[in-house]
Amino acid sequence: MAPKLPYMPLYCNDFMYDPKVRVMSRVGRSIYVEMLCLEWLHGPLPDDVVTIARMLGDNPKTIRAHWHEVRPCFDVVTPEKLANNSGIIPSKLSNNRLVIEKLKHNNRRVISAKAAKSRWSTDADAMPSESESYSESSSESDIKKKKGISEATKKKKSPLLSNASSEQVLEALNAARKRAMPNCRGITCTPESLKHISERLDAGATVEDCLHVIAVLEAEVRKKPEASRWFNHETPFRPDNFARNLSFPVTSASSKPISRLPEFPAPRVVSDEERALIDRDRAK
Repeated sequence: MAPKLPYMPLYCNDFMYDPKVRVMSRVGRSIYVEMLCLEWLHGPLPDDVVTIARMLGDNPKTIRAHWHEVRPCFDVVTPEKLANNSGIIPSKLSNNRLVIEKLKHNNRRVISAKAAKSRWSTDADAMPSESESYSESSSESDIKKKKGISEATKKKKSPLLSNASSEQVLEALNAARKRAMPNCRGITCTPESLKHISERLDAGATVEDCLHVIAVLEAEVRKKPEASRWFNHETPFRPDNFARNLSFPVTSASSKPISRLPEFPAPRVVSDEERALIDRDRAK
């Protein structure tokens, strides 16, 4: 069983501007946050006011008075193998965003563990054992092979760092899609949604390159809404599309490209008579 993470990520902007949270009372928000903490530590919560009140150490009347505020923030799930003695499977409450964050945490743990295991196993293969002889009779090919393994280990890119960069790009993509298409759904962070982004980063592209491509497509969608069908986690990050969009400048849909500098009128030449009048006025 995976160890529990002692802290829970809280995206302040998403929390404070969530429409469901905005209409909550202060007591309702307190109950909501404590329920999120309980689910993060112990999994889905019982769909029962009295049980929730007991878990929070509060009066059931207080929980019931604010239940209509908190309850819409949770979805009903029916876990397997939870049937009681009567054969009825009790329903459970789970917050969808919290489940996604826990999956992201577990994915990072798995990737980190694999990276550490791969690093240590490769280093162990590259290091000579005590019984290995370094006599002149050692073949030159074996020595080159060991050197090659060592160099590959040094140059190997950490999958954990690559995954973190891919998540950063995906988060920027979701934000750009939301700006260009306010009614669109967010792209969930999964290995499949990060696949094409990770391929571009592994191929040598930087996070800044990915952000540039996203900005180019956002401007294009603002200008041509029909192009929104291609504004996703896959199409822009295919090799040919990525290289083409990377070469484009970021232009605003509302502005036209400036072909030349604006022309200003030449300064008017003051005649001698006008200058004499000006000097006379100043003398007064």
